Amino acid sequence: MPKHPPLDRLRQHTQTKRTAHPPTPSESSAGEMAERVTHYPKGYFGPQHGLTPAQAWTAQQLLNRANRLRPLRGPDAQARFALRLGGIITAVKSGRVGNSAFGRQLHGHRGGKVMARHALHHLRRIAPLGSQAAAAKRQEKKVPQATQDALPRWGESVGNMPWTEETGVYWPEDWPGAEDAL
Repeated sequence: MPKHPPLDRLRQHTQTKRTAHPPTPSESSAGEMAERVTHYPKGYFGPQHGLTPAQAWTAQQLLNRANRLRPLRGPDAQARFALRLGGIITAVKSGRVGNSAFGRQLHGHRGGKVMARHALHHLRRIAPLGSQAAAAKRQEKKVPQATQDALPRWGESVGNMPWTEETGVYWPEDWPGAEDAL
């Protein structure tokens, strides 16, 4: 069989997959299956999963990376490995691998911790803007000067109660029942 560039093989594969019907039980497809298998990379993934050769290669790379970074151990490793294979096949078939739009869609799904975990440098860079905005908002809420002039200052008395500027509260000089508490 002549060597075709990878995109021609991909195009040919997708056309035959979309137009060809599955063989009837009386037809022998062993020769056709053996011919298709030669174009697939060695690994767990092949035409039986409905993947193109390029997708099978990508899936195998993802599986190798997952096994290297997060090896499966324990009594349920075989079941979890099957689930890992299924997840990789689904991700490759649905076009999620290398799809930055899909990644951005998932970006906010971690309960507000995404920026703190992945973009802490960005949060640190914009933090002064937030404090400046808060200071500007506080400045807008300040009491007008005419009203402030009418209020008593620290140490002044209104009636028998001194004014404390730090809390903005009138405190009585003598607390009722204060002698009993001592």
